[in-house]
Amino acid sequence: MTPERLLELVRAQTPITVTHEVSIPGPELRALIARGGPLMPMLVHPDRRYELKNRTSAHLVGPGLSAETIAEWQSRHPSTPLPADLVALLRQIDGIHLWADLDTGRGWSGIRPLAEWQVAEANAKFGIPQNTLVLSYHDNGADDVHLDATNGIYTWYDHLSFSDSERIGSTVSALLDYVWKLGAQNDPRALIDFPRERSDALAAQFSLQDALSLGVLSLPVAATFYDAALGALGFARAWTSENAIGYGTKASERRLAIKQRPRSRPAQPDYPLAFIAPSRAAVDAFYTAALRHGGVDAGEPGIRPTTGHYGASVRDPEGHLVEAVFHDR
Repeated sequence: MTPERLLELVRAQTPITVTHEVSIPGPELRALIARGGPLMPMLVHPDRRYELKNRTSAHLVGPGLSAETIAEWQSRHPSTPLPADLVALLRQIDGIHLWADLDTGRGWSGIRPLAEWQVAEANAKFGIPQNTLVLSYHDNGADDVHLDATNGIYTWYDHLSFSDSERIGSTVSALLDYVWKLGAQNDPRALIDFPRERSDALAAQFSLQDALSLGVLSLPVAATFYDAALGALGFARAWTSENAIGYGTKASERRLAIKQRPRSRPAQPDYPLAFIAPSRAAVDAFYTAALRHGGVDAGEPGIRPTTGHYGASVRDPEGHLVEAVFHDR
């Protein structure tokens, strides 16, 4: 994709308003967050309420920069020379925010304006070379796009699993193609519209502030399992792309993205992928559907003595531990 084509697509897209749900932590959960510690208890903690909020989204890009501004930035960062086609992009566009919240001017992820680009700390263990720039942002910091300024290579890094990171390419065209593909996953028109009478079932949304990404070796097998298991909890397929699928509802922007990757490892046993269910019956239905569609029993439905919640645990076809949790109030 050329910068000119991106500008055409951005200008052609009119703003879209959807109603979504936000999670408001209560005093007990706020105290837990302030103390820090293991993430999972925070994710499944019941001390929260939900509010509906209107969000208007559109594509936003910043105006291009002058040659003098780019040259001044480059003089302050001599170890990270910018490729010629990236300079040409900055002359037309400074910052790309697809499906941005018009209240904040940012999307779930995007390319930062030049003034916010940072030099990454080299890390041989994770494959981050010296003279690398961080170009992008993600709302929960789960991943970002780097430019190896020495070799002119763009790479997407997954902070949850660096081994699943992937090379984007060596041109701005490849970078823009990739950014557009990621942005399409946040299209509010692709989210499923659930009837308002099912609003009580919104508690089935998993307790994550933002999107969670899971890598798998076989996307079709994973889709069969998660369509059934998450369907029992009130989710539905929200979007589908060539190498990924996502789950969510129109009323909630929290969602799960499952991506096919060349390498994938089972999640650690102590860190399950946990979803809050709206009832004990939903936990039972989740367990039954999961086992019927390739899951393996990891804990039948019942009261968990250590926490007192009602839950069920399974492993998906690739060994990831998945739980449904219901808290009696």
